[in-house]
Amino acid sequence: VSVNVFGQASGCTIGTFTTGSSFTVTPTQSPSSYTETMDNGVTPPALPCGMTSSNENFPVDAFTWYTSTTAPNGGSRHLAIDKNTNNTTAKDDWVYSAPMNLTAGKLYRIYFNYRVSNAANPEQFELFVSNSADAATMTSTSSVKQLTGLTNLTYVLDSTADIIPLLNGIHYYGIHANSAAGAASLYIDDIQVKEIPVAALDPGSCITIP
Repeated sequence: VSVNVFGQASGCTIGTFTTGSSFTVTPTQSPSSYTETMDNGVTPPALPCGMTSSNENFPVDAFTWYTSTTAPNGGSRHLAIDKNTNNTTAKDDWVYSAPMNLTAGKLYRIYFNYRVSNAANPEQFELFVSNSADAATMTSTSSVKQLTGLTNLTYVLDSTADIIPLLNGIHYYGIHANSAAGAASLYIDDIQVKEIPVAALDPGSCITIP
C-alpha cells in the first residue's frame, strides 16, 4: 500500500515542524490549554503548524485532510475531508496533532466539534492517541473514541475522550476518517486537549496509553 504523507503547514519548514520546542505543546488545566482552531496563521488548504496528515489509500484515493472555510464552528476555518469522487473507495485518512508533552498518570481530556456536509451520507471517524504520528503506531493501541452513523448538519461538541499516559513524553492525537465509499464531507473544528484533575473522574473509565 502506498501512503501519501503530507507536511502541510503555514509558516513552517516542511519536514521539520514536528521537532523542536517551538512546536511542542504542553496541555494544562488552563482554559487556554492546547487548542487548535485552524485559524492561527493558516492559509487554506494548509494545516496549522505542527499538524500533519497521511492518506493511507493513496494513490487510489487522492483526497486527504485540509483546512477549509466552508463551514467553520467558530472563526473562519476548520478541518475537512472529502469523499473520493470515484464513489468506490472508502476514506482511510489521518490528521495528527502537534507533538504534545504529556505527564504519566495525569488525566487529559480531548474536546472536539464535528459535523457532516450531507445528512443523507452518514460519516464516521475514530480518535487515537499514541507516541508516534503515524497510522501503524496509532492502530497498535485502542481507539479513544469511535463515532459512526453521523448525520448532524450542525456542530456537536464531544468531550468524552479521556486518556491517562503511562509514560512521560511526546504523544499525538490522530483523527482517522474511515467512512464508507460514497459518503460526503466530514468537518472537525476547535479541538482542545486539557489536563483534568484526576479526582474529577474515575480513572478506571479512561483509556490508558503507552
